[in-house]
Amino acid sequence: MEEFVRVARVEEVLEGKFTESKASENPILLTSIGGKIYAIGALCSHLNLFMAKGIIKRNVLTCPHHGSEFDITTGANLKGPAKKPIQTYEVKIEGNNVFVKVVK
Repeated sequence: MEEFVRVARVEEVLEGKFTESKASENPILLTSIGGKIYAIGALCSHLNLFMAKGIIKRNVLTCPHHGSEFDITTGANLKGPAKKPIQTYEVKIEGNNVFVKVVK
């Protein structure tokens, strides 16, 4: 079953920085790009290492461990060594609250 789960307040999600959440079984990272909030899986598809300390430039996340690059807006893998995309989550804003759609 899918449902939206509250993960943060809008002001907690900063441009170009990650806010960590545990809305599902897997950790989720939130960030704002151009004023829009995105949610991605926090683990790199290469070796399942945590990416919260990764570098964000525009919409590209560079994994801090081995340099794989991902498009935060789509989850697409842009550069290896990772070969698979990362998980993305649908985001909904209600008032000042951020919700992500997760499978329960």
